[in-house]
Amino acid sequence: ILSIFENKEDFIYSSMYSPFLCHAEKCVDPPNEMIGEYDLFRLLARKMGLETYPDVPRDVFFQKALQPLIETFDLDYQDLKNAPYAIPNQDVPWKEKKFQTPSGKFEFVSQVAEDMGLNKVIALDRGIQSQKDYPFRLITPHDIRSTNSQHFRDHTGDIEVFIPVEAAEEHGFELNEKIKIKSEHGELIALVKPDGAIPQGVVKIMEGTWLKDGGVNILVGDKVCSYGDQAAYYDTFVQLTKINFDN
Repeated sequence: ILSIFENKEDFIYSSMYSPFLCHAEKCVDPPNEMIGEYDLFRLLARKMGLETYPDVPRDVFFQKALQPLIETFDLDYQDLKNAPYAIPNQDVPWKEKKFQTPSGKFEFVSQVAEDMGLNKVIALDRGIQSQKDYPFRLITPHDIRSTNSQHFRDHTGDIEVFIPVEAAEEHGFELNEKIKIKSEHGELIALVKPDGAIPQGVVKIMEGTWLKDGGVNILVGDKVCSYGDQAAYYDTFVQLTKINFDN
């Protein structure tokens, strides 16, 4: 089975970082007669005799899926393939300041929430806080050199951990000294980088390095956030210690 996006045509839309619907063209043919998930499920449906399964070519499926968008905004399917598309006049959320609330305003006190048995006033949940044994909150932002891990496949060398200058002085860490970073879930070795831009109580390791280099996921556990059943980010806490090379 093939799941790499370079080997198949697709339409991509993600509200996480872009308001545009983009057509992704196939870059290269799949190796060794491999097939993608879409074609795999078509074959399985035939094998299992699922007569109601939409066994149609990928392009036909795209047109069917995009039909509501095409009809609503009077678009052409080919135009969507030729250029990215964003719904017009939606660049600023709530631009007209008309909110989907009973009053049409931004409501700090919600009667709807109270009717549902919830707190009618939003309460700030500060989430998990640092503990004595693990005083530093770990953050893992994206590296500017890669979307995720794909461009670190051939990376060699030590992981770098950026820590507050004050923390480096307090622990006696020197620039590029190897130290141990430990959480409740695991530990790894990294090079210290004192950084004046890192706030107190926080350490930073860039996301993306592979496990062969001591990937940051060694430290991070599986957690679900308090609201929305989504992945919990930045709720991992760590300790920093010197390495005794004499033992």
